[in-house]
Amino acid sequence: MNYATIKKCDVANGPGVRVSLFVSGCSHHCKGCFNQEAWDYNYGNTFTEKEENEVMEALKPDYIKGLSLLRRRTTRP
Repeated sequence: MNYATIKKCDVANGPGVRVSLFVSGCSHHCKGCFNQEAWDYNYGNTFTEKEENEVMEALKPDYIKGLSLLRRRTTRP
C-alpha cells in the first residue's frame, strides 16, 4: 500500500484531534478532483513498518482522539 501523507495533528478529518493517514489510489475519478495524481495506487510512498510505527507513536498522546484513514477527494460520485 502507498500513502500520500500522514498528518499527526489533524482537526479537519474527524472528531477531536486525530492522526490522519491519506492512502493513495482512488477509482472514483471525480470531476473537479483537486488531487488527481493521488488516483494512482502507486502514488506517494510505500507504507512500511517504519510508517506504521510512526503512526502508532503519534496516537499515544492523550489529546489524540483517534485515527482517520482517508482518500483525498472533494466530491462523492
